[in-house]
Amino acid sequence: MELLPRLLQFHSDVLIVFIILPLPLCSALASAPSPVAAALPESHANLTAIMARNGCSTFSRLLSGVPDAVQSFADNLGSGLTAFCPVDDAMRPFLPAFKNLTADAKLSLLLYHAVPIYCSFEMLQDGNGVVSTLASGAATDYKLAVQNDGDQVTLRTGVIVATITATLVDQNPLAVYAINGVLEPVELFKPARAPALAPAPEVAEKAAPAKASSETAEAPTSAQEAPADEKAASKSAATSNSAHLWLAVGVVAMAAAA
Repeated sequence: MELLPRLLQFHSDVLIVFIILPLPLCSALASAPSPVAAALPESHANLTAIMARNGCSTFSRLLSGVPDAVQSFADNLGSGLTAFCPVDDAMRPFLPAFKNLTADAKLSLLLYHAVPIYCSFEMLQDGNGVVSTLASGAATDYKLAVQNDGDQVTLRTGVIVATITATLVDQNPLAVYAINGVLEPVELFKPARAPALAPAPEVAEKAAPAKASSETAEAPTSAQEAPADEKAASKSAATSNSAHLWLAVGVVAMAAAA
């Protein structure tokens, strides 16, 4: 009962109730059309033109070449759309990989670069979270993690990290941002593997048996030297036996002469 006075305030006959609602990263409440919405692009042609004029002509051309992607972007222009277009310097090295994708994968990749709701730059700066993209569906995730670090806003896919480098349009219900990397979803690309550790312990373990083998290899040398001494002793013994034999023969000869 002590909390009731804090939540309710009475003024004359009017009852005022204060309700606090948590809002997501990019709130749907913020996507209500603004009075200046008429000045925003009314077609996908104008949207891609904005991208092309601001250093994202490669992405704009790829988007225009996939009708289903164009239609999905256009369908969300009035209700709320946030698009992230990679700059040309980031797109050009990616073109070979894009050309090798299937038609469905190309569509998913393009749709992954937009969020079906308006997100101002202040919204992106004020909160971290995971947002659904135009590629998200019942059977697919294609989620995008938004994180801020001071004045910078980064987009994390699980494969790469891209940073917002410029704001092309930020006017409810449309926001378009230039980014310095192509957003590669984990559904289409494998995350980069961590570098393997140096196999120093394994080399050390292999070096020990090699040393033992070296010591083993030295053993036959000493073993071979021992028979040489034995041969010298045998030769000396043979010479002594020969001298005794000749002495015995001489004695016998002298006895016979006598």
